[in-house]
Amino acid sequence: MSKKNVLWLTLSLIFLIVFNVVFFVIAGVDHGASVWISYVFIHIAYIVMWLAPLLIRKSDHTATLASPIYMISSVYFIIVFIASLIIMLIHPDKAKATVVIQIVLLGIYAAVLITYLIANEYTANNLEKSKANSEYVKESASKLQGIAHSIDDNQLKKQIEKLYDIVNSSPTKSKIEVRDYEVSVMDSIESLEENIASEDFETAKNTIAKIQKDANERNRRLKY
Repeated sequence: MSKKNVLWLTLSLIFLIVFNVVFFVIAGVDHGASVWISYVFIHIAYIVMWLAPLLIRKSDHTATLASPIYMISSVYFIIVFIASLIIMLIHPDKAKATVVIQIVLLGIYAAVLITYLIANEYTANNLEKSKANSEYVKESASKLQGIAHSIDDNQLKKQIEKLYDIVNSSPTKSKIEVRDYEVSVMDSIESLEENIASEDFETAKNTIAKIQKDANERNRRLKY
């Protein structure tokens, strides 16, 4: 376990240790069912508050997407803690009301949490799709720029620079229908790198023509 995880675990245990020490020192162990039910639900709410963010899908945006879950879970814990303290002070004889209150609070929390998780899946998918959409333009343009800088043949350099302008100015938003053209362009750019490295300039010109054709067709189809 990393030092960071140890510190987080230690921080999470502080409340449980302090709460339990205070609870048993002040109140002892002789309690009715309603008090023990409240005691258990305080622990459940606290543990859930720390564990719920783990339900977020791992991605580059995990921290951002997890923040609302921390807030939702924290609010649930605070409400349960306050409601449980009131019940502990009143300590009603019948436990049914306590169970109903705690289950209702847990049900509301679960409904809100699940609703957010569903919405979060859509957000995460859209973020990943957005990232994938931008990769074609970003990576292709970057590679073409690098190739253009690596050659001395002015005519070939101008052709590659023209190709760079076409790709770099392409729409970043993509569609499944043009994915084959994007893959073809990226594969052909790798072939172009090999052509240049082996100084096979004739083949390089044919590769450039293919990249330009596929890139233009990809952009044309995105207009419709």
